[in-house]
Amino acid sequence: MKSVGIIAEYNPFHNGHAYQLQKAKEASGADFAVAVMSGDFVQRGEPAMFEKRLRARWALENGADMVITLPTPFALASAEAFALGGVTLLSRSGIADSIAFGSECGDTDLLCRAADVLNNEPDELKALIRSNISRGLSYPDARARAFGEYLPPELASVFSSPNDILGIEYIRAIRRIDATLQPIAIGRTGVAHDSAHTCGGFTSASNIRRLIVSGESEYIKSYIPEGIYEDMLSVLGRTAPIMLQSLSRETVYALRRMSKEQLKSLPDVTEGLENLFYSACRKYADIGSVLTAVKSRRYTMARLKRICMCALLGIYGSPMKKLDSLFIRVLGIRREAQSLLSALHEKSELPVFTRYGDVSKLNERQSELMALEVRCADIAALGRPSPSPVKSDFSYPLIIV
Repeated sequence: MKSVGIIAEYNPFHNGHAYQLQKAKEASGADFAVAVMSGDFVQRGEPAMFEKRLRARWALENGADMVITLPTPFALASAEAFALGGVTLLSRSGIADSIAFGSECGDTDLLCRAADVLNNEPDELKALIRSNISRGLSYPDARARAFGEYLPPELASVFSSPNDILGIEYIRAIRRIDATLQPIAIGRTGVAHDSAHTCGGFTSASNIRRLIVSGESEYIKSYIPEGIYEDMLSVLGRTAPIMLQSLSRETVYALRRMSKEQLKSLPDVTEGLENLFYSACRKYADIGSVLTAVKSRRYTMARLKRICMCALLGIYGSPMKKLDSLFIRVLGIRREAQSLLSALHEKSELPVFTRYGDVSKLNERQSELMALEVRCADIAALGRPSPSPVKSDFSYPLIIV
């Protein structure tokens, strides 16, 4: 029994995701696909547009055999920490043999060479990056420009492509924890990441979200698997879409109640960013204006939004220090993959959580992470178009399709 792992957000699930799951199984020769999925918040620094159980069910109905949750401190993190959290869960689950990921280049060997560059950065390359940062570039842009000057064009190109960059971090994470997972790059088809264009039955998740927000949801039907469109229509205006702006006042309140020292302890707050946030949240009453006031070439908007979400949720310190608090929370499984769940219980190095009674398996650090995940779900629910009472996030039954 072979399984391939995929780390994803499915925000929302679309035809490109179904294609990736199919190709991942074909390329790996796996019987099952295990998806590690972000929960209530995503890496761009926003709440997930649709509730995680709905997104998990969409994945299970369209190629995934098991969906487990990527805890929020890793979901709301840079590419390095995002990848390390997901790879660690897959590796320590004991059931994944490989990890597949979308890639602009589709060349696993090239991405492995790129990972070698990052793991052994020459001093000249480091100096170029520092020089670019001193000119006001964000770290990703400074690094991409330095690589363009220093490396052969083929190798430098992957550091300017978002999916390739994430793929490189998956490979680095595998090496960092000495995992036995085999990396597999799946070439993207159709349109680029975050593109507003369409190609055949494919478009980006960003474009689908844009169409939903602009009230043009009728145009997304061709780009999502059959059945999902009706699901979306049934929840739009009630539990979805959940947007950053929906939590604007809550987020500004969270920022205002923090001292500069507390702001400084949030993930990714460096170089005096705490001073900019401290001033901006007192000058402006909506999160969009706060972000605009803090934004500069030096910091990506995604990084700034992640900082705001961490302030709202009470997430402090580096996610790298939370690896010892991980546990495996199974959101759902396909009925035909029951043997996979049995194998997970047998082989996992981490506690497996499928029902509330499993809380007794968690140690103190893991219990703290569980409490954080409950808080994140409760706060995300406040952003629904029609907020309603919620029950404890861990009291929902396992999804079986």
